[in-house]
Parts: sequence; structure tokens; C-alpha cells
Amino acid sequence: MSTFNLKLLDKYLNGECSPEEEALVITWFASSDLPPDIEKEFHKKWQQTKINPGNLEKWNRLLEDTYDKINMEELLENLEGMERENRKKRTKARPPVRLHTKRRFFNKPGIFLLVIFALTTSAIYYYWNSQNTENKLLAVQEVQKQTQSGQRLLTRLPDGSTVKLSTNSLLRFPERFSGGKREVFLEGEAFFNVTENKEAPFIIKTEEIDIKVLGTSFNVRSYRTETDKKVAVETGLVEVRNQTGKVLRVKPDSMAVFSTLDSELSILSYNRKKELGWKDNVLYFDKTRLDEVFKKLEAWYGVAFDLHENIHLQERFSASFEHESLENVLQNIELTFDLDFQVKGEKVYVNNKKRSP
Repeated sequence: MSTFNLKLLDKYLNGECSPEEEALVITWFASSDLPPDIEKEFHKKWQQTKINPGNLEKWNRLLEDTYDKINMEELLENLEGMERENRKKRTKARPPVRLHTKRRFFNKPGIFLLVIFALTTSAIYYYWNSQNTENKLLAVQEVQKQTQSGQRLLTRLPDGSTVKLSTNSLLRFPERFSGGKREVFLEGEAFFNVTENKEAPFIIKTEEIDIKVLGTSFNVRSYRTETDKKVAVETGLVEVRNQTGKVLRVKPDSMAVFSTLDSELSILSYNRKKELGWKDNVLYFDKTRLDEVFKKLEAWYGVAFDLHENIHLQERFSASFEHESLENVLQNIELTFDLDFQVKGEKVYVNNKKRSP
């Protein structure tokens, strides 16, 4: 037998042997004449060996090759024979019998078991270790997009879907989608145009409802200050689920409405300009109370209204503005309700119009 070479053993344990070198090492393991000091050295060398998780594939191949090159039937015969001899030795003392096989593979089963057990357990350990390391390295960071009063924002998600955030809204999503799903969180209002992917459903989570889609465009309105949470579908099919598990499928030109007052989830038709106009910079009022008009203008233009106590806020206002300035909108309201507006920076003072005698 060739001289036992520790450097070659190092190469074997690191999966770097050529086929010829590998065959030589297997021959060492298979030998029944491996000296005790070499066995001890092998044990020591194995304990010192560190497997690089990046070479896991090499280790898997090494493990498979080692199994392939071992005559398992002969090994079992050897083990059974040794067990029979041990039983005899317990009942009758006599010199130990050396076992032989046709190919003399692994007549020292202890060496074989050491190699196979070590390769197997180490491969498993380092597989999980490499997985954990990879998970840490690939930890997905969360992205947050937020708008304030007077702001609207268009953003693109990792899958190519686009989201237009309305004022005072918050959107959270991962840097990349994984695990066969695309999940985001929304507080406020946003219009979604979702890239189709039947293998990875798109899920929008809000505090009260979840929206599941495959590929579609729709609007979600879920402000904490509003009792009604709305999902208005423009194209495709959307699935809306409330916290009790009730599910509704919403088709185009329909809108799911969840009321936090009675936890009722229902489907209604909707006015396109009213529910979707904001994404096209259309400011729409339909018999809207003046107090709600001023709240919407505050969010739309990023201003604050200071109202005189004698303003009749129960009055209702209807109008549609597209890409209009705050001054033009206020002028229209002035003419309708005989009000007086004074804009000073981000403050708008509102009074009843007083005519001089």
C-alpha cells in the first residue's frame, strides 16, 4: 500500500483531490492494515478540518462518491461477522479472528463509520450553517415611502408594479419580494397598478382589511380617521378579506367598502372621478359638506384653514378641478358661498364676506 500522506488527506477532506488521488485515499480507508498511529492521526486531522460552507456542493459530491466506492454488502458482512465473533468471545476466550472479503474493502469498519458519519454529520451541519449565514447576508431590508399634506408620490415596487401615494399616506414594502408572495402595507390612500404574476399573489395589508390580487389596477383608501375603508377596482379581479375572514371578490367598476362602525363588508358601484380622480390630479367634490371640503383642500395643497365661527359648514359644494391652483379653487368657493379667503403663507383665513355700506 502507498505511504499514508497527510497533505493528500487534507486535499481529500477539502474536496480538492483528482480522481486518481481520491482513489488512493479510498484505498487507505479500505485497507485492513492501516496502522493505529495513522488511524489516530486521521482522527486528529478530521477534527481540525474546517469545511467552507461555500464548498458545500463539493462536499455533497464527495459524500456521494464515497458511498459509491464502498461495497456496502461486503461492509455489512464484515460487521455481522465481527458481531458473531464478539458473541463467541464473551462465551469462550480465544484469539480474535481477522475477517477477509473478496475485495477486502473496509475490514476495519471503525474507520469506515468514522468517515461516513463525519462526512454526513458535517455536511448536514454546514448545510444548515450556510443556510443561516446566507439568510443573514440576504436579510431583506424594508423600504418606506411616506407623503405629507400637499404631496403625492409615484413609486415602483421590486416586481415592476407601480404605486401612486395620495397625501398623508404611508407605504411599506421589502427591497425584494421572496417566498412566492408580494406583500406590502398601506396606511392612507394609494392607486396600485400590479404586474401580473400568477405564481406570486400581490397582497396589500391595512389595519382592517387585506387585498389579494394577481395582476390588476385598483385604488385603496384606508385612513385611520375615516370609518369607511374602500377598494375600488379599475381592471382585473381583487379579493378583499376582513379580520373575521369574510371574503369578497371585486370586479372592475365595483368597490368593496368595509365599515369600522359595524364591521360590515359590502360591494358597491362607484363614481370614477370621485374615487380615482386624485391620481390624475383631479380634485372632485360631489355634494360635499364645506367642513369636508376644507379638510380635503388642507391635504391636497398642504395648508391649514382658520375658520370664522359663523361659517355654515353644513353647506354642500360640488365641483371638479384639474391641475388647478389653490387660489383658483378658493375663488370658485368664494363666488358660491359669498365667503372671503385670505392666504398668508400656509395659512388660509376664512370669513363671511362683509360688504361696506
